[in-house]
Formats: sequence, structure tokens, C-alpha cells
Amino acid sequence: TTTALVRLAQVYPFPGHKIAKIFELYSKADQVIWTQEEPQNMGSFQSVYFRFKDTFKVNKLKFDVEYVGRPERASPATGSIYRHKVEQAEIIQRVFAD
Repeated sequence: TTTALVRLAQVYPFPGHKIAKIFELYSKADQVIWTQEEPQNMGSFQSVYFRFKDTFKVNKLKFDVEYVGRPERASPATGSIYRHKVEQAEIIQRVFAD
């Protein structure tokens, strides 16, 4: 009851008008968290961060975007399924932490 999950399947062209409509529904929210499995320097975060910021600014929405996921890396994979599972569990825990 305290968390809304929004899946962004299309990052280009960036659907800013759709994003704004969704976040207007949650105008009393106190944080927006971008979560991805890939390391921070891979995946969509690098592309969408500033687009979110611009969309929020244009639509006068008072949000910032926080990143929760794997840190920057040279490789997208840990090389160990066991380490991957531990990191995956840590990501989920951090997303839903108070």
C-alpha cells in the first residue's frame, strides 16, 4: 500500500508525457527509485536519468530520481551465479527499505 511499481518498457523515444501523467497520480510520493539489474553504467539508467529530470521540471513535479542497482562495472555479469543471486537479493532489499 506504500509502494507503486512502474515499468518503463520503452526508453526511446522517451514517453515524457505518459511519464508525467503517471507521476501526477503519485504527486504526494516522497521518492522515485530507478532500479535495474545491469550495473549503473550499463542498461537504461544513463539514458533516462536526465530525461526524467527534464520531464519532472517541465511538468512542475517535485521528484528526484535515485538509483538502486549494481555499481558501475567493466562487465555486466559478476561471473558467479551465487554472487549474482546475493546482489539481486540486496537490490530488492534496498528498493523496499524504509
